[in-house]
Amino acid sequence: MVKRFSTIFLPVLLIGFIFVGCSKYFNPDFLNAVKFNNNFVEVINPLMDSASEVQDLYLSVIPAEVTKETKIDISTLKARETELAGQREKANELKSLKSQNADQETKVLTAYELYLSSLDKYLKQMETVILFYEAKEFSYSPEEIKTMDESLKAAFKAYGEEHDKLVDLLASFK
Repeated sequence: MVKRFSTIFLPVLLIGFIFVGCSKYFNPDFLNAVKFNNNFVEVINPLMDSASEVQDLYLSVIPAEVTKETKIDISTLKARETELAGQREKANELKSLKSQNADQETKVLTAYELYLSSLDKYLKQMETVILFYEAKEFSYSPEEIKTMDESLKAAFKAYGEEHDKLVDLLASFK
């Protein structure tokens, strides 16, 4: 009877330990490295494209020299910035992804937080610039134009650098 019990119980116990230890590999909530990465790439690349479009639009809408009499239509810029902000909000959904590789999950989600933070800083700076031109503050404080421009360009550059770091990190997990 003891022999029969151990013959049946030990394999079942062994299978149970293997299943528990490997459960994340069979659990659809835990993505393999490629699927985990692809989810991020499908979000961050369109975000970067949209941010680049907003930045390019800013550079084309705001003339190199602005005077009190300058007429600036920022309606298109404001609309594109609003769209980018909407995309940014959807990007929060990735924070709950799980990877079969715990190291990948930790590193990517940490880098993703930095990435989103840099995008938030860019969006906040763009919003400040839009309000500045929308309120025609450039007419009253033309010295602020250069400061606004430099701050926005620096925020966009920082966002681009975080994007590149995240892309490189994702590429390291295959």
